Amino acid sequence: MIQISDELKQEIYDSAKNLWFSALFDHISGYIPEISFEDQKTLFFQLTKDALDDGLIKFDVPYIEGVPFERRVWEAPTEEIIQYLKDSFPKEATDGLDDDVNLYFYISAPPVMWRQDDGSYYGS
Repeated sequence: MIQISDELKQEIYDSAKNLWFSALFDHISGYIPEISFEDQKTLFFQLTKDALDDGLIKFDVPYIEGVPFERRVWEAPTEEIIQYLKDSFPKEATDGLDDDVNLYFYISAPPVMWRQDDGSYYGS
């Protein structure tokens, strides 16, 4: 587990809110420029888990090839969602600029929805 302050965690969430899921990943290295790629991935999954547990984000059900896409909230346990995200993350990637990392966020990772001040969720 990577330790960051609650203030930094909130700043990262605030800067990524209402943006694509890739923003959460990218903003980590923006706030912590010296972070290694492996630590960035670890912190990314940790922040995603915390955001799910706190109700800050929800995901659409992942797209399955051959099944018509239908927007609906993925009502699975946090551990199942995080495992899916980890399993589908490109294993051979060595940095955040890798083409496979970009494709992960635009093809493999399900769309994220951010909780708004009124309690509703907004998906980018």
